[in-house]
This record gives sequence, structure tokens and C-alpha cells, in this order.
Amino acid sequence: MINEIVCVEWTDVLHRDDLTLSEVKQLKPVPAISYGKLLWMDDSRVVVVSTIFPDPDGDEYRDCSSIPRCLVTKLTKMEVKNEVSLD
Repeated sequence: MINEIVCVEWTDVLHRDDLTLSEVKQLKPVPAISYGKLLWMDDSRVVVVSTIFPDPDGDEYRDCSSIPRCLVTKLTKMEVKNEVSLD
């Protein structure tokens, strides 16, 4: 699945500062969905990139997410069915 376009469903950690105890008790992780090219996957993480600048000397990657594998709830390979015309 490396170098394929994927959808990663995962649980994001929620962080807030300066809360009361009652506010802390209401904190919960939030569901997240990321789309992009799967660059790396191993037992500890899934790495997805959304923007790639192709270069013969080495591509440049932006909008990279390294998601801990233990937070991933679903990983789906996406299929390109139709190209969209820009005309």
C-alpha cells in the first residue's frame, strides 16, 4: 500500500490548557480523517503526505502527518475512478 492514495481514520489526542477540574473531566479524544499518499508504515506509525513537489533531485513533501499506529482505527486504499477536466 506504500505510495498509494489512502484514507486514514484515527483518534486525535485533544490538548487544552488552563482548565477547571470539571472541564478536564469532559475532555475526550476526537475522531479524525486524513487523506494523502502513504509514504511509510511500520508497527509504530503511518506517515501520509498531502502535498508533493516533484523534483529529479528528490521530491519535497509538505503537509505530512505521522500518526501513531495505535491511534489508527481504519486504513483504506482509495481508488481513482475518473479524472476531472479543468476546462
